[in-house]
Amino acid sequence: MVALDEYEAGLCRRCGHPLEETTRPEHDFNNPLATAVYLPAPGTPMQCHCCAALERSEQHTSTQNPQFPGAILHAVQLVPRG
Repeated sequence: MVALDEYEAGLCRRCGHPLEETTRPEHDFNNPLATAVYLPAPGTPMQCHCCAALERSEQHTSTQNPQFPGAILHAVQLVPRG
Protein backbone atom coordinates (compact mmCIF):
# COMPACT_ATOMS: atom_id res chain seq x y z
CA MET A 1 0.00 0.00 0.00
CA VAL A 2 2.87 2.37 0.75
CA ALA A 3 4.30 1.81 -2.72
CA LEU A 4 0.92 2.55 -4.30
CA ASP A 5 0.60 5.75 -2.25
CA GLU A 6 4.06 6.86 -3.35
CA TYR A 7 3.31 6.05 -6.98
CA GLU A 8 0.00 7.92 -6.95
CA ALA A 9 1.60 10.92 -5.22
CA GLY A 10 3.87 11.25 -8.24
CA LEU A 11 1.00 11.49 -10.71
CA CYS A 12 -0.73 14.62 -11.97
CA ARG A 13 -4.16 14.82 -10.36
CA ARG A 14 -5.76 15.87 -13.62
CA CYS A 15 -4.18 13.85 -16.43
CA GLY A 16 -2.73 10.97 -14.40
CA HIS A 17 0.68 11.10 -16.07
CA PRO A 18 3.91 11.08 -14.03
CA LEU A 19 4.78 14.57 -12.79
CA GLU A 20 8.47 13.71 -13.15
CA GLU A 21 7.91 13.63 -16.90
CA THR A 22 5.11 16.16 -17.40
CA THR A 23 6.81 19.01 -15.53
CA ARG A 24 10.16 18.84 -17.36
CA PRO A 25 11.10 22.10 -19.10
CA GLU A 26 12.05 20.14 -22.22
CA HIS A 27 8.40 19.10 -22.55
CA ASP A 28 6.97 22.62 -22.21
CA PHE A 29 4.89 23.59 -25.26
CA ASN A 30 6.08 27.20 -24.87
CA ASN A 31 9.77 26.24 -24.78
CA PRO A 32 11.27 26.70 -28.26
CA LEU A 33 14.05 24.27 -27.30
CA ALA A 34 11.62 21.55 -26.18
CA THR A 35 12.56 18.06 -27.29
CA ALA A 36 8.95 16.83 -27.11
CA VAL A 37 5.59 18.41 -26.35
CA TYR A 38 2.17 17.20 -25.24
CA LEU A 39 -0.53 17.60 -27.89
CA PRO A 40 -4.18 16.52 -27.92
CA ALA A 41 -4.53 12.90 -28.99
CA PRO A 42 -6.15 12.24 -32.37
CA GLY A 43 -9.90 11.94 -32.10
CA THR A 44 -10.10 14.24 -29.08
CA PRO A 45 -11.62 16.12 -27.51
CA MET A 46 -14.63 13.92 -27.17
CA GLN A 47 -17.54 14.01 -24.79
CA CYS A 48 -18.06 11.34 -22.17
CA HIS A 49 -21.84 10.97 -22.17
CA CYS A 50 -21.78 9.51 -18.66
CA CYS A 51 -19.94 12.59 -17.35
CA ALA A 52 -22.41 14.80 -19.23
CA ALA A 53 -25.31 13.06 -17.46
CA LEU A 54 -23.58 13.61 -14.11
CA GLU A 55 -23.10 17.28 -15.00
CA ARG A 56 -26.78 17.66 -15.92
CA SER A 57 -27.77 16.08 -12.60
CA GLU A 58 -25.40 18.36 -10.69
CA GLN A 59 -26.74 21.47 -12.42
CA HIS A 60 -30.35 20.38 -11.88
CA THR A 61 -29.91 19.82 -8.13
CA SER A 62 -27.44 22.59 -7.27
CA THR A 63 -30.16 24.66 -5.58
CA GLN A 64 -31.04 21.83 -3.17
CA ASN A 65 -27.86 22.38 -1.15
CA PRO A 66 -26.37 25.70 -2.30
CA GLN A 67 -23.91 25.85 0.61
CA PHE A 68 -22.34 22.48 -0.19
CA PRO A 69 -23.36 21.42 -3.72
CA GLY A 70 -20.39 19.06 -3.91
CA ALA A 71 -21.82 17.09 -0.98
CA ILE A 72 -24.73 15.82 -3.07
CA LEU A 73 -23.93 12.40 -4.52
CA HIS A 74 -24.98 11.73 -8.08
CA ALA A 75 -25.19 8.45 -9.95
CA VAL A 76 -26.10 7.69 -13.53
CA GLN A 77 -26.87 4.50 -15.38
CA LEU A 78 -27.11 3.47 -19.02
CA VAL A 79 -30.72 2.62 -19.82
CA PRO A 80 -32.38 1.74 -23.13
CA ARG A 81 -34.13 4.69 -24.71
CA GLY A 82 -37.85 4.42 -25.27
